[in-house]
Amino acid sequence: MESVFRKFTILLLMVSMVALSVPFGVHAQEPTLHRLWVQFKPGHQASLRQALEQEKAQIHYEFDELNAIVASLPERAVDRLRTSPDVVLIEEDLPRYPADEVVPYGIEQIEARRVWDPEGSGQLDPSAPNGAGRLICVIDSGVKADHEDLSGLNFVGGYPSGWNTDTCGHGTHIVGTIAAAYNGFGVIGVSPGTVSLYIVKVYGNNCAWTYSSTLVDAAYRCRDAGAHVINMSLGGNHYSSFEDNAFRSLYQSGILLVAAAGNSGGTEYSYPASYDSVISVAAVDQNNVVANFSQKNNQVELAAPGVFIYSTVMSGGYAYMSGTSSATAHASAAAAVVWSGTPDKTNAEIRSALQQTALDLGAAGRDNAYGYGLIRTKTALELLGGAPTSVEVTRFEAQPDQTSIRIEWETASELDTMGFYLYRAESADGPRTRLNDSLIPAQSPGSATGAAYQFVDALVVRGLSYYYWLEAVDRNGASQSYGPIRAELPALRRLLPARPRPTAQPLQLRSQ
Repeated sequence: MESVFRKFTILLLMVSMVALSVPFGVHAQEPTLHRLWVQFKPGHQASLRQALEQEKAQIHYEFDELNAIVASLPERAVDRLRTSPDVVLIEEDLPRYPADEVVPYGIEQIEARRVWDPEGSGQLDPSAPNGAGRLICVIDSGVKADHEDLSGLNFVGGYPSGWNTDTCGHGTHIVGTIAAAYNGFGVIGVSPGTVSLYIVKVYGNNCAWTYSSTLVDAAYRCRDAGAHVINMSLGGNHYSSFEDNAFRSLYQSGILLVAAAGNSGGTEYSYPASYDSVISVAAVDQNNVVANFSQKNNQVELAAPGVFIYSTVMSGGYAYMSGTSSATAHASAAAAVVWSGTPDKTNAEIRSALQQTALDLGAAGRDNAYGYGLIRTKTALELLGGAPTSVEVTRFEAQPDQTSIRIEWETASELDTMGFYLYRAESADGPRTRLNDSLIPAQSPGSATGAAYQFVDALVVRGLSYYYWLEAVDRNGASQSYGPIRAELPALRRLLPARPRPTAQPLQLRSQ
């Protein structure tokens, strides 16, 4: 009996030791998941999806147009996926952040009010372009659609459910800058309560960040909603080939894409702003000085107000915020106003007009801080012929003189003429320089008789072609652009020294 008890004791001790050797409460560690873009070979979508499902991957999106699936899966599965015959490319799904806000004089600064309320009467000119008939899609944190200054706007819809609420605040401020109503209280948007809006909500409560794939999906939803302009007051520091391809196709389909240059204050690129298909917008203050936080690089295309911008907030009130986000909102809405006055133009033509008429700031010509310069809504509209004036110019010509180019023009009458500006460029679509610092005044204001004008451009180089535009301004401040006309001061021809003529020899007569 004693031996049996001894054996039982030894067995119990061994079981106890084994039990003690197993750590109490230890669980298998969850593998780290990687969220990736996976491009498949044409015709291999189904087999790739099956492979991802076998790897227990979480599939977020399938983009047929990009031949890509976005999924989250563990590292070991990624390694196996890299050798799959279905796969062309694997790329990280990168984060995209709302452009930071540091906390609206901008309406006047970009000439928006001069388009739809040129007399400053507080009333919209019913015949003036104001953004009506254009649709801006705002990709952001949603919007407080019942805000007193936004509740009457033309929201055509949004995605997902809850797009008309905002628990982050970023989107409501952006929408107010774009389109707050002209109603006698609160603030005024660049397109004052008139442009149509579609909202895609990609940020939640903390406004932290989203993925590039979510941004692409949002942009496609904007396209499907009929957007003319997509506002992206957001960005991230890394390039995505999928994102680049998606935005290129959207631009080629006729949509104007506008995004924030970024708020780090450095020279790094921000995406999507730095894709060629997207307008990158820098921020300036009320003195037209670039903000210290605005990123500066060779992809910056235009500048707009972005320092201490007063707009709507999610609490139902108003607040000042700063950032290239706000600058982007000014730019998107300005483009919509210009486009509403010239609906026959393409997105590329609207973009070109904004570039050509921008107020050159900083270094002469395009630079990394301001791009082409500050957006001028009214001037861009005039360039495209969308804002006729009561000034009729009957002749506009340019002729070379000995050392200069003489520009001449005539008016039919001086009844409503206030004056003129002249612009010059070295190509028909190149950046323009204004030749006169102040308005060339009307010769006989109020006269029913026309007048002749002349301007001499002496700062020209022989052999170069120059293009000139004339901006005629009436007494109500409306203006219209004429031109371009082309002239060239011929290069001097080199005169070769005359060859010496042979000396005539006397004729000698010989007798026969």
